[in-house]
Amino acid sequence: MMEIIESRFGRFSYVMKKYRRMMYWMPKFKTMNPYPIPWILPNAVSTLLTYLCYLPYMMKIYMDFSLAT
Repeated sequence: MMEIIESRFGRFSYVMKKYRRMMYWMPKFKTMNPYPIPWILPNAVSTLLTYLCYLPYMMKIYMDFSLAT
């Protein structure tokens, strides 16, 4: 992908800078969640239910957040 962008837009273009920033930051944001959901869900019903039981605890972080001060 990098070669395609570089050949089309050039090495120091805005598009290339944007691509490099995304390649730097996106993996960091991917692993930032303290309660990650697995990429491959298990086939066992009991394990799947365990993940679903923890879902309210995972969402509590976002439910407590308020923009109003």
